[in-house]
Amino acid sequence: KGSPTHVKKSFVPQKKKGGVKIKEETNEESAVKLAALLSEAHVI
Repeated sequence: KGSPTHVKKSFVPQKKKGGVKIKEETNEESAVKLAALLSEAHVI
C-alpha cells in the first residue's frame, strides 16, 4: 500500500544574501548598467 519511498532527511535551503537590483527607466538603460557592473567586476 502506498509508495515504498522513505524520506530520511529534509531541510530548508539558506536564503541568499546580497545582490544588486537594477531598476532603470528603460530596458536598454538597465542593460547598459548591468554590462558596466559586470565589466567593473571583471566578469565580462
